[in-house]
Amino acid sequence: MHGVAVSVYGCGVLFTGDAATGKTSLALELLKRGHKLVADDSVVLRFGKKAVRASPHPAVKGLVYKRSEGFIDVTDRFGPTCVRRGTEVILFVDLENRPANEIRGCEDLEAYEIDFMRVPEGYLTTDLAELIETAVLRE
Repeated sequence: MHGVAVSVYGCGVLFTGDAATGKTSLALELLKRGHKLVADDSVVLRFGKKAVRASPHPAVKGLVYKRSEGFIDVTDRFGPTCVRRGTEVILFVDLENRPANEIRGCEDLEAYEIDFMRVPEGYLTTDLAELIETAVLRE
């Protein structure tokens, strides 16, 4: 699936949105705050009986792609512990404010108890990072 997965306080958060909607910038902001990257751009979702797990595609594990910088190995910037192999998704964030059933690859998420957050246009990455941290802590 085209998206980004980050472990925030040990809980999985999945971001979706078209190119240049800020998924990678948001992930990097969360990494600055001490959270962990699971996958950027290519997220592998596994649907279990009670949970959805996100993991990276092997070709991009530990990498993020910023248009201005190209591929970045996040362990070079944030240290070797900033990457996780996988996480259980508890929060789904669409950066384009679309209903979950309109997002390709997310149709099956509605069968699970995953919170869904739509983000209005014009958000600031730092504000959204704080909002996501708060949402995870309330779970």
